[in-house]
Amino acid sequence: MIRSAVEREYITIGEALMVIAVRDPQLFAAIPEGRQIIDFRNLLTHEYLPLALRCLPATQGQHSL
Repeated sequence: MIRSAVEREYITIGEALMVIAVRDPQLFAAIPEGRQIIDFRNLLTHEYLPLALRCLPATQGQHSL
């Protein structure tokens, strides 16, 4: 549950930075890790499921449902 909350915070911050990048490029340029934060947001939002699916075969058979 904590992990989900932290992921949601990263997504929210990344979305806010995307807005700043469009509305105030000069301010965005002053945020050193702004691009990396947006990229991480995109990873969490768009590539999390494929990443999780790649991990599933390694865990199959280890836990019973």
